[in-house]
Amino acid sequence: MREIKILALIAIMVLADGCGPPPYEPEPLQGPPLISSISDVCTIGGMHTPEQPAGSRVISAYVGVPYRLSAGLSTGKEPVLWLWEISGATPDSCTEQGVNLTPVAVGNFTCQVTATNKLGSDIYDFTLNVVMPPLPTYSDKWIYLWPGFPATIGRGDFYEPDYTHIQYWSWDFGGACSPNLSTTQDTEVIAGAPGIYHGNVTVSNASGSNTYDVTVSVKELIAPELPQQDQVLSGYTGRSTHPTWPNSGGPATSWSWNLGGAGTPATSTEESPVMHLGAPETYHGTVMASNAIGSATAPFTIEVLPLPAFHH
Repeated sequence: MREIKILALIAIMVLADGCGPPPYEPEPLQGPPLISSISDVCTIGGMHTPEQPAGSRVISAYVGVPYRLSAGLSTGKEPVLWLWEISGATPDSCTEQGVNLTPVAVGNFTCQVTATNKLGSDIYDFTLNVVMPPLPTYSDKWIYLWPGFPATIGRGDFYEPDYTHIQYWSWDFGGACSPNLSTTQDTEVIAGAPGIYHGNVTVSNASGSNTYDVTVSVKELIAPELPQQDQVLSGYTGRSTHPTWPNSGGPATSWSWNLGGAGTPATSTEESPVMHLGAPETYHGTVMASNAIGSATAPFTIEVLPLPAFHH
């Protein structure tokens, strides 16, 4: 309390003397807010947004699909108060700058968003054009797994962009793994006994569904395979490095690194150890990967380089 009184007295003295910095004044508002546009983003991967009419205040969306609308300001400083009034979707109102909504009926719906500050307000009217989505598409799939090892099955496994307008997923892996059924886009599974299994995936949205074949190949487990040519790793003294090693065989359940005295730690059982490099020199080490079937070992060289000289 004593410190507060002293500071207050000093402030009064400074102002009385007419010296010192002027009292703080908040930055004045530039003017009333002016909403420039509304952007929309579909929040489901693989569910494309309908084409938006150019130069119009129309937001096109698919029924039953979640979207996020965000309003942009061209003028007006914070704080700005917001009010969305929405028809044809839930929720029907929101007091944030962006709103997460899901259209519930097909049609053209009149909506608006209002931005307000101390100097005024602006109302942005727009039309929410809700249509039925196209039928979802996917393709037949082959999936390869190792017995007893975890893996992710789903859209993320496949590199080709062959999925469109998918809102819901229903997987049947044909008894290849656990779990055998899933309704999520990507599913963590553990494969069972080696063999070929026949399942399916059904993709759907508000317009209907399509079903595709899924063939799961659980391969016989084999030992890891590491490249045998002498690989050269390099880094600067005093710095850290993360050595890794390719494995073209079966998945490894354990790793063993002998880092040849190049730094600390001297050995590691991590798949990609963090190593702090020591004195500049050339070192020789080995890496071994193992599983229940067998193991593989590969040699490597570590070149620890001196730090480059910096010229001022």
